[in-house]
This record gives sequence, C-alpha cells and structure tokens, in this order.
Amino acid sequence: MENQKLVRALTVLLATTYAYQLKIHKYHWNVTGPDFVQYHKFLGKMYEEIHDATDLIAESIRTLNALVPGSFDEFSQYSKIECDNEPNSSFDTMIYNLVDDNKVVIDLIKTTYVEAERFTAYDISDLMTSRLAAHEKNKWMMNAIIGKI
Repeated sequence: MENQKLVRALTVLLATTYAYQLKIHKYHWNVTGPDFVQYHKFLGKMYEEIHDATDLIAESIRTLNALVPGSFDEFSQYSKIECDNEPNSSFDTMIYNLVDDNKVVIDLIKTTYVEAERFTAYDISDLMTSRLAAHEKNKWMMNAIIGKI
C-alpha cells in the first residue's frame, strides 16, 4: 500500500485522540470542588469537540481505502497516551495530565500533517491544520488555568 505511512499516522492519531477524549470525558464526569460548574463545562466542551474530530480522522483513513480500528483493544495498541485509572484525581492533576497528553496529540498531528503533505493528501493536511488550531487553543486555555502563561 503506497499510502501506508499516512494510514499508520492517522491510525495512531485516531487511537490517541480517542483515548484523550475518553480521559477528558472521565474527568468531566468526576471533577469536584468549588469551581465544579466552570470546570465541568470546560471539560464538556473539550471532549465534545474532540469526539467530533475522531469521526473526521476515521473518515480520512477510509478515504485512503484502509479499514479503521474501532475496538478498545485496537485503540490501546496504537494510542500514545495512557488511561488514568486513579479513582479520584484533583482538578489540578487532571489539567496537568491533559496538558501533557495534549502535547502528545499535537506532536502526532504535526507528524500526520507531514505525511499527508508528502502523499499530497491536501484534504488530510487541511484537517490536520484545523486539528492543530483546536489543540493549540486548548493548550492555551489549560495553561491559563494552571497559570503557565
């Protein structure tokens, strides 16, 4: 398959993005404290936007005539981030985890962009540009929350 490196990059990005979205969703469900409403809404908006992106990434794989993985087992094989199995993380821990994971996703988006450009799949490189913008915005917001800007 001529486009195998691009399919692989998209597959890793999809699995990692899905794992990231699932972690955000868990945090959305379990956040507590005096700023609960604010953080619950913030995390809700993040996971909804990222959830929608997983479909676009999966469809990009299909446009390359490849099959899309869709099970937890397959995603765990490809994902570059770990799940959070802690039963009760503080919001600070949640945000720091998400900042770290967001960096991983950003790096994968950049790698996928390079592969898409190399393969002249400009529709996919365009998607990567929009995904990068979304993740950079989330990075800015999370860094503002933890006071890193």
